[in-house]
Formats: sequence, structure tokens, C-alpha cells
Amino acid sequence: MNRPFPTRVAKGGLLKVEVSVESPREVGNAVLCALVPGGFEIEDGSLATRSGAGGRATGRGEIRDDRWLWFGRIPKTTPGKPLKLGFSLRAVTRGTFAIPALTVEDMYDPDFAGRVDAGGTVTVE
Repeated sequence: MNRPFPTRVAKGGLLKVEVSVESPREVGNAVLCALVPGGFEIEDGSLATRSGAGGRATGRGEIRDDRWLWFGRIPKTTPGKPLKLGFSLRAVTRGTFAIPALTVEDMYDPDFAGRVDAGGTVTVE
């Protein structure tokens, strides 16, 4: 998984988050959990007045107050050719916030899992 994050964003700015997932085997019942840094809200692509968030894979995304969840099938990937998923965040509150971890696992085999500790902070100006 890969999750680069900027260090500064203007208040009101839209941040497109792309998550790349590589897997040595097919995961039929995957759940990916991307926690949202404080100061941001997930941009709901289903509202006509807002910019769309969108995944680039077969599956179902869910928006919660503090996280974006994706449920679906992750195919076995070729190294360097990951599955790409995406969503958008809106910077809504000024301040400096920790960038939380992102996890993915097989819902029925939790021993098969991955985690990215992004570390660092993001400042909304």
C-alpha cells in the first residue's frame, strides 16, 4: 500500500487520496480502512453540488464520520501494477493534525493483513 500525504493544505482545499494496494494472492473479502485526519471531512461524491470521490476498482465504499471504508475483491497483483482506490477529503478546520494509519485485511482471514503508518502531520492553513 502507498499513501503519500502533503504537509500543508489550504482551508477549503480538496485533497484527492489515492491508495495503491499490491497483494501476492487474491483477497475475496477485503476491507480497507482509511482513517481521516482531524480537520478534514470526506467529500461525498453522491451530492451533485460537490466534487466526486471515486474508487477505481470493483467494490463498495462507505463514508463514516472518521474513516473511509472499502469492501471488495483485491486480485492477485503483479509487482509494480497495484490496484488503485481513491476518495477525496475537504480541509475544513485550521490546525495541525496527525496522519493516521491505513489498514487492509481479509475479513475472514485476519492473519492476511497490511498496514501503513503514514506518520507525520498535515497542517490546514
